[in-house]
Amino acid sequence: MLLSLDFVHSHSVLGGVVRENPHMFHKDRHDDWEQLSLALAMLYEYQLTTDSFWFPYLNLLPLDIEFFCNWHMEAIRATDDIILIEEALIYRRDIEKEWLDMKAVLEAYPQHFSPELVDRSLFMRIFAQVCSRCFGWGLPSTSMIPMADNLNHSHVTCVNETINVKFHKDFVT
Repeated sequence: MLLSLDFVHSHSVLGGVVRENPHMFHKDRHDDWEQLSLALAMLYEYQLTTDSFWFPYLNLLPLDIEFFCNWHMEAIRATDDIILIEEALIYRRDIEKEWLDMKAVLEAYPQHFSPELVDRSLFMRIFAQVCSRCFGWGLPSTSMIPMADNLNHSHVTCVNETINVKFHKDFVT
């Protein structure tokens, strides 16, 4: 169960949108093309609510996630780290541009995207989820993987150990 770049690019609706907007969704044109492609898919699936296969996963994601760069400036300055402050301001500018570009895409396809999706706070929340939870960045297909995500970000403590019986015979009973 993967929400992958392959899924997005072969999707009957999203595939056309990403092909028609290479300035956002092509690897040679945008540094964040993978995350933006996945964010577009998650926004599309989000609007489908219970009709979406991905609804249970989307419904589990926390609502209170935000980028550090979007914190109040007093909190960012409180780090007393000039480089971190500068990077936060640069990233704030970058994701604001990404929001404006995504907004233009959503508005250009009213037949596919409801007006409720044209919402900066919704985009920032979904985009932050993608940026903090996607797997395989830079590999052939970056993906959102709900099972791995839930293991990695669950509020329930869990420990998983992989034992190679060839090297750890003392663990085998």
